[in-house]
Formats: sequence, C-alpha cells, structure tokens
Amino acid sequence: MKIENTSYQGESLEKDFLYRIKSNVLDACIEGGEINDIEIQGYTASNNQQYARYLLTSISKFAFNIKRRTGYEETCYLPDTIYEQRSMWTLDSILLLCQSLSDEQFYEAVLDLQKAQKHVVSMLQKNNLINEDGTVSVYRSLNNAELAQIIDDFTNGSLDNPEYRYTIQTNILLSAEREHKDLDKGYAHKEMKVCFHINIEDILLHPNFISTSYSKKRRVYSSLCNEEEILFLNRHPKGWLSFKTSDIYSINKQQIDSWIKYIKEERSKHEHERNSRVDDLSIDLTHVTSDEYYLMMDTKVISFHSRLNKLLDNLSPLLRMMVKRQIKKNKFY
Repeated sequence: MKIENTSYQGESLEKDFLYRIKSNVLDACIEGGEINDIEIQGYTASNNQQYARYLLTSISKFAFNIKRRTGYEETCYLPDTIYEQRSMWTLDSILLLCQSLSDEQFYEAVLDLQKAQKHVVSMLQKNNLINEDGTVSVYRSLNNAELAQIIDDFTNGSLDNPEYRYTIQTNILLSAEREHKDLDKGYAHKEMKVCFHINIEDILLHPNFISTSYSKKRRVYSSLCNEEEILFLNRHPKGWLSFKTSDIYSINKQQIDSWIKYIKEERSKHEHERNSRVDDLSIDLTHVTSDEYYLMMDTKVISFHSRLNKLLDNLSPLLRMMVKRQIKKNKFY
C-alpha cells in the first residue's frame, strides 16, 4: 500500500530568508551542544534524546500554551536500560539540566521558538505548501509504541478499509519528514510510514526555513535538514493523533502480517505483553523496544524521587549502600 505523493513540486522553494536560531538553549536542543556546561545531543540524534526532547517539549508547552488533561500528561523519552550506569542517573541529569537554566535563558528560548514558528508558517504560506484544508502534509514512520496501539485494528481487517480511522496516543512534540522526492529512502524501511495532515499553526520547525550554528560553522545544513525532518506539535488534550488507512504511505506488509499471525495464535500472551509495556517481549513482535521506553515525568515521579533521596541521606553509610544495591537489582532507582 502506498499513497501517491502528488504535491511535491521539486526544490523551487524561496529560501532567501532563513530564520536564524539565536537562543543557545534552543540551538543545542536542535543540534546538540553545551548548556551551562552540560553536554546534550540534539533532538534528531539516534540515542540519548531525553535531554533535548524533554527540554524542547517544556519550552514548546510554555511558548504555545499546550496543556494535557489529567491522566494524559506528557511522557519523557528515556534511553534504554541496557547501559545501567547511564540510565541510573537519567532523572537526576534531566532535573540538573533544567534547574540550571536561568529565567533569561528560558524566556529567550521561548521567544526565539515563537519567532521561528511564526517565520516557518509564513514561509509555508509563501511557498504554497499548504493543502486546501489548511493543513501541511508530513510523513512520519510510526514507532513501536505507536504501532502497538493499532495492531488489533490490523488484526480485525482495518487495512482493507481505506476510510478506517486509527487513533494513537503520542507525544506533544513529534518529528516527521517533509514532502520530498526521496521519501522511499531513509526511514522507508520502517514498518509503516503515514502521511499526517497537520494544521499549519502546529508546524514548529522546518528544515528549509531555519538556520542553526551547525549549518553556519560547517557550511552544510543542520542534522534537521539532512534528515528532512519537520518538528510539529500535537495539541490534543489527550495526545491523540488520527489518520486513515488511505493515509498510509508505505507499509512492510510481510512484517505486519507476521505480527497479526503472532497475535491471533498467542492472544493471551499478546495482551499481557502489550499491557506491561516494559517486559522483554518476543523476538518476533516487540511492541516497545528498550530504547522506546516511556517514563512519566510528572510531579508524582519527581516528588517520589526527591523523597527517596532524602530518605537515603538519613541512613547510615552502610545501610544506604545496602538499600541502593537492592533497589538497583530491581531496576527501580
């Protein structure tokens, strides 16, 4: 299954005016770099994304007044648990980074992001990259956590109905490819690539219309541009994002069929694995891979972490060591 990419009209875009990202915090989130002597990798990096994702999401929520309903709060993208020394201090590191920001740094990033988004929207309009319904077409390869939510729809035959509508719950800040002639390359090897129709006001950053420190120093486009990545906002209060079967650009039918077969043959095991979300799942069907594990970054987690540290500080050194050793065994701290 593949939809025709009819709106691509080559690279005759007006790129004479690229918005220059001025905030060091925002630039580091996009490209990677140093924020207050803390090294972070950019949003599009293949691993260790939690710093940039969490920080850029927080700035976006503040800049555009995005709120999630109780029970549907944003989640933070954390690294896998294979490298225990790295993952052990993830929460500490995120809090240290965010607390190190001055008010001036934070509000500068907020204002810079607002200006960048306004410029991107203006350039999308100027270059006639908007659909008749006021949306922009972006192409996102679904991750395993998103696919897991609709695998039952596939099992029930939804792929045979072009008008069937899927709904997934996902993050506030998302990335996708813009329309370009090489959509069949890059992330096309993923199980499913979907064309989402995003309101123009929700397009945050576009590779053709921004400039960063990386592109200036190296005289090449930033990683955002090299990956043809657009960053956009999901403003739904429950984090829902919808598409129809007819919006599927490409699909690995063989892989999907093997998942459907697995689910039909082992329904009870599938239900247990899907609900647990953190188990080491089957080799054939991995709903949530270790590097796509989501941890709630709400006040309950932070509050618990703070109380736990205070408790440990009050213990004797020997007892503290014994307690830490035990909770590390359970991968709980």
